[in-house]
Amino acid sequence: MESNITKLPQMRTRHEFYRLLKETDPHTAVTPHMIYQKIRSGEWPTVTVGKKNLLNVEQVMTMLSNPQPKTMKQEAVIPFGKIRRQGEK
Repeated sequence: MESNITKLPQMRTRHEFYRLLKETDPHTAVTPHMIYQKIRSGEWPTVTVGKKNLLNVEQVMTMLSNPQPKTMKQEAVIPFGKIRRQGEK
């Protein structure tokens, strides 16, 4: 008998994900605050259910094992010692 049931992704809250990560790697540099920041910035996609944001464990583990290089933002160069007009930034 064939099963047509698809494999459901492991969805965890950020606290549950952190505990799972700590069990996998006790010396991980990932902190609960870092997880929170990644979720808030939108770098890690979540599914909102009620008040909870759920992470797809497989997807986040893949993102952690294959990090993408960040591009540095170039800030405007403000010349030192030069008088600027009022209202100019």
